[in-house]
Amino acid sequence: MLDVLNAAVTVIKKNKNVEFNFAGAWSQKEADTKLKALKIIKDNQIENFVNFCGVISGKEKDNFLRHTDILVFPTWYPYEGCPMVIIEAMAYCCPVISTKDVGAIPEMVIDGETGILIDKKNPEQLADAIFKILNSSEIRLNMGKSGRIRFNNYYTHDVNTDNIINTFIK
Repeated sequence: MLDVLNAAVTVIKKNKNVEFNFAGAWSQKEADTKLKALKIIKDNQIENFVNFCGVISGKEKDNFLRHTDILVFPTWYPYEGCPMVIIEAMAYCCPVISTKDVGAIPEMVIDGETGILIDKKNPEQLADAIFKILNSSEIRLNMGKSGRIRFNNYYTHDVNTDNIINTFIK
């Protein structure tokens, strides 16, 4: 979260035609992070460019993803595994910016094809990745289409069901 906000400061300085929408709830354990986030927003006067949407699900989530140009998910949580949000973004033709060397993310996001993988805790690199996709509709559309193809090939309900059945048959 803080890495995204710090990258947002850089992006917003150069491009006022953006907004950063954060989905999800604040947990009680994140009280300190929330205070830091609000301070970054206030100190850099980016209140008009940042929205906290809270938990979204169902049709609201479909609408959120349908109107998302880039999914930014630079996690460095050591037990991240296979984040569903990445799969969902690819289903909606949304390029993904995430973190290399974390869980299964490098197997999910093909760097330069379905999105961009960055180093952990690197807001400058994150801002550069956002600019790269933001500034080229061709890159954004091609990565989105490639992500959708990857979703269809590896992450649909039918593909996963077949994989589970094949696991038990073999």
